[in-house]
Amino acid sequence: MKFKIVILALLLTFSCSSNDNNNENSNSCEFDIPFVVQGNKWTSNVTTFGFDGGQIENEVMACGDNGLEVVITGPTGSITNIWKQEDGYLWTNANNAVEGFNRFYKINAEVGDVFTYNNNEGALYTTEVIAVDSTITVPAGTFICDVYKKTSTNVINETFTMWNHDVGQVKSDSGFTVFELASYNFD
Repeated sequence: MKFKIVILALLLTFSCSSNDNNNENSNSCEFDIPFVVQGNKWTSNVTTFGFDGGQIENEVMACGDNGLEVVITGPTGSITNIWKQEDGYLWTNANNAVEGFNRFYKINAEVGDVFTYNNNEGALYTTEVIAVDSTITVPAGTFICDVYKKTSTNVINETFTMWNHDVGQVKSDSGFTVFELASYNFD
């Protein structure tokens, strides 16, 4: 049951929407983002409602039809996420979601940058860069990160995500589920 909550949180974080600038026909597997390299792996500790939810591993596998395939594996199974870089953003589509790709990370983000999108049900999702150069400590170490705040018109909580430009997502906290980077292995 814990894993299902974790997978639901991942899907909500990574795949709840699309954007008008979306181009799903792009076959781009070329990235300027240092942490997006085939073979890279991240393992995160997951806590849900204060309870240990196990670990989730992300691994960049290979170039597919719409971008790089990233396999997310947890205690009871896995899903495939597709990543592509377009218009200065990392775009994701988790488990081939009907809503398509959404912007996930911004290259060279600055405080005050805002990006929005609507999902198929009309909910507005807003992501704002609220800090840069924040020091974040997780089990994998201490990192300098940009901090994003994500809100939605159909969700009562806010999600805060911390990004290191060389390592990727270091921490995500939605108020009920927390992901903290435990280790990473880059080829």
